[in-house]
Amino acid sequence: LNAKANMNSGAAIRCLDQASLAYSGASTQTIGFATSTTSGSLTINSGAIAFERNAKWHSPVVTVNGGSLIVRPSASTNTFGVGRATETSLFVNGTGRLELQSGAYTSTVRTVTFDGKLLKRGVYSAENCQFITGEGALRAVSGRPDGVTIVVR
Repeated sequence: LNAKANMNSGAAIRCLDQASLAYSGASTQTIGFATSTTSGSLTINSGAIAFERNAKWHSPVVTVNGGSLIVRPSASTNTFGVGRATETSLFVNGTGRLELQSGAYTSTVRTVTFDGKLLKRGVYSAENCQFITGEGALRAVSGRPDGVTIVVR
């Protein structure tokens, strides 16, 4: 999907089966009223994709290489999956940003990788993560181990 400046479709984009969506544009494309349950990926190279109006994106890989992924307050509270059942891994690279506009809930993903480094499991927000803006938070339910466990018998 490629879009020029000031072109916002506001579409109910829904990806199923193995479909993937890659966005390169100069505007914000709003996705709402749809649940994507694809084994494909979502990739944002420039511009922005905004989830709102009960949008859900349940796929194994979401990558933000440039531009922004925006989760608005009206997006589903389980945008990337339901609690620990989520299989979505979030990859943010270079100038990519995640804008979490609502502090009312915490989005959940399986893992978070920033510039090739897997982060620890935990809760990330603008206060402790350089690629997040807004008042919301992101929970990674898996991730880099906290340390080494040595068992002596």
